[in-house]
Amino acid sequence: ARRWSKRRTLFALRFVRDRAGTLIQSAWRRALAITLVHRLLAERLKRRRAARRASAIVIQARTRGALERRRAARMRHVVIKVQAHRRRSAAQRRFLSCRAAVMTLQARHRGAAARRAFRRTVRVVTAAQA
Repeated sequence: ARRWSKRRTLFALRFVRDRAGTLIQSAWRRALAITLVHRLLAERLKRRRAARRASAIVIQARTRGALERRRAARMRHVVIKVQAHRRRSAAQRRFLSCRAAVMTLQARHRGAAARRAFRRTVRVVTAAQA
């Protein structure tokens, strides 16, 4: 029985010795795997942050573009209003100038017609008196 016990003890020691190498290898591989997983997670986080930053930059650019287009549209509207006012003023000045010229011509024509009529009347009256 003692011999069997000795064999069992040797067998158990060999098993523990062989198992110790396996345990050390297993622990080492586990540490490498954890390091690799941490590295992969860090890279994924880095990519996500970069993507978010890129998204934020795109959103900011689009927002700035929309605001600038809105400002340009307002500016264009104001410019068109100013141009319309200037054109209306110029057209009004031309119209008033033409109207004054027409009124002057009409007044001279009516005055000349009235003088002719008066001269005719004077001739008729003078002829009647003579």
